[in-house]
Amino acid sequence: MKMMVGGNNVGPACEPRTPAEEAFAASEPTWDSTAQLAYELWERRGRPLASAEVDWFAAEKALASSTSKDKKAKAAHGNKTTQSRSAA
Repeated sequence: MKMMVGGNNVGPACEPRTPAEEAFAASEPTWDSTAQLAYELWERRGRPLASAEVDWFAAEKALASSTSKDKKAKAAHGNKTTQSRSAA
């Protein structure tokens, strides 16, 4: 029997993730990492009241940009490896 969870069909036993799915999940910022960075940013700003969303959005933006830089660096490194193998 399947049930709907967050718009996705979920069976009684979830299938294990593929290596590609694991890599994608590991590269995406988590709620915990966003919350931790947002808290640090809030503390650096002197812990102002009623501005949690400012630090949350700044944390999301910082983590997203660092993630995209990591992906670009990995892609560039992968291309260099492929090019050196094909040249040999």
